[in-house]
Amino acid sequence: MPNWLRRWRNNEFLRDRNPPGIFLSPVFAFTMSPFPRHNDQITRAAAITHAAATFFADLRAESLPIDEHRGKPLCMDDYRIFMGVARIPALGRDVVVSHFTHNAYGAPHHIVVMCGGRIFRLDMLARDGRPIPSPSLRVAFQRIRDTVDKSPSPSDATPASHAFGAMTFLHRDEWAVARGHLIQSSAANRLALHAIESALFVVSLDDTAPIPHTAEAIHHLMHGLPLPSVAQDSDAAHDTEGVRAQLASIPPTDSLLPVNRWWDKTLQIHVARNGHAGLTFEHSVLDSLPPLRLCGYIQECDTAQNSPVAGNGHHAAATFSELRFVADARLTDAIGGGCRALKETLQRLDVSALRIGQYGSRHLKSPDISPDAFAQMGLQVAFQKVRGFVPSTHESVITRAFLHGWTEVERVVTEASQGFVEAFNAMKRQGAWEHRTLAKVAGLLRRASAEHAQSAARARAGHGCQRHLFVLMSAARENGMELPALFTDASFHTFSTITLSTTHPVPTPGVDGIGFGPVSERCIGVGYFVFDKTIILGVSSWREEGRAPFELAFNDSARFTRVLEETFHDMREALEAAGPCHPAR
Repeated sequence: MPNWLRRWRNNEFLRDRNPPGIFLSPVFAFTMSPFPRHNDQITRAAAITHAAATFFADLRAESLPIDEHRGKPLCMDDYRIFMGVARIPALGRDVVVSHFTHNAYGAPHHIVVMCGGRIFRLDMLARDGRPIPSPSLRVAFQRIRDTVDKSPSPSDATPASHAFGAMTFLHRDEWAVARGHLIQSSAANRLALHAIESALFVVSLDDTAPIPHTAEAIHHLMHGLPLPSVAQDSDAAHDTEGVRAQLASIPPTDSLLPVNRWWDKTLQIHVARNGHAGLTFEHSVLDSLPPLRLCGYIQECDTAQNSPVAGNGHHAAATFSELRFVADARLTDAIGGGCRALKETLQRLDVSALRIGQYGSRHLKSPDISPDAFAQMGLQVAFQKVRGFVPSTHESVITRAFLHGWTEVERVVTEASQGFVEAFNAMKRQGAWEHRTLAKVAGLLRRASAEHAQSAARARAGHGCQRHLFVLMSAARENGMELPALFTDASFHTFSTITLSTTHPVPTPGVDGIGFGPVSERCIGVGYFVFDKTIILGVSSWREEGRAPFELAFNDSARFTRVLEETFHDMREALEAAGPCHPAR
């Protein structure tokens, strides 16, 4: 039977008038290639694109292995809206258009490449559906890069024809109106737009060179704009404080930006000058499993045998052509509006990254404290230290055991978790690290962890409450009913206002970073992976309007990240000192 939640979920996301970029577009960073010669931008782009083409061919043939959780199959229906899909703006509610088909002769065979704000159509598959060889893709990417780099610019200003992607960052109703005019303005514009919206995905060749596991690396994947004042010889330029200064020096708001993103696309892949790469996916359509599956596939395909620089002889370039938009005054105004919106958003967005070695599942696992529970309790402790209260916390839990399943919200805060947080922070403030106190705090952590595991299992089994409450409230509004008292009570407002939004996707080989935009003004967003030997986190928040500088603001992701790292160390030290049930080494 159809999933009863799907219509309500789609309405919630597709009626959101914020642009998908940053607000609804999580990012995953790829691990760098183990082959040094694969880590230049062009070779990396060719290798990743060829792997994605192979993934698509297997997806279309339905030969991908089945997704499973603990030996049980998971619904994979959303893979059909992973490639060849676009979210189309419309007044009031967007629509999702898919060009996916299992027929090799009916599906799109091309991708879109964005470089310097210019847009190119590139064939990724042959007419029979087979992937184009990676050396041929490499030649095509190199010619696109050379075309952009060698083109004379009439001035230092970015022309409107190199900034069309900025319109996808407009308020959705504004973009719907501008898109309608774009279609009507000329046949060339209409055909170029169709080529983008029907493409299997977007590949961006960005003019950045971020250091992995830094705020700059997350920013690269989120928007791809070169940060003007990066000092390549200074590590400080790549951390949170350095990026803040660089964002402030983006050109004035009336200047256009060479945007290398088309945020309507479900899948975008981004490659920096130094080979740092990752993807963005449009979350109103997908959860994290299809993108993560692709990340693992890309790593598996990164072998010497599949190298874009392997073999001898000449390789013809894959077929490509530039999509040339024509911007009239009305479209130029819309592009300018998108650029202003993007700059204003970036100057309010605060991002930090953290990678902690010796804190993976191998080091944290114990019979009664899971790595995820340890991480979630640490987030609670750090949040109270920074803000002074225990947050209303959201953790996404996959419900794909059901047809068309998506996610449920696990409510992390319980009486047990709050008791642990308050006791742990009191122990820290008082410096009371004697064995009796440590044993008490360790016992509270074990109790809170057990409740956390039970809550997650209930959510995965479809017994969470958040989605049910959301649909009940939506149904009341849709039917013109007065909202029941439950939904107008002050306690429900506290419950539903998320101040700590977290996600813990499946740890996947090939992934080396994560980030997403916070869900509300006073929210801290935390994405994290717990691998065998490391924890990798991406932290984000919005700078409050009218408050500056960042370090004095209510939302300071860098401060939260520093406190969180210290908290993890303190928690493990406390558990080990309390013994005998300490995390395994």
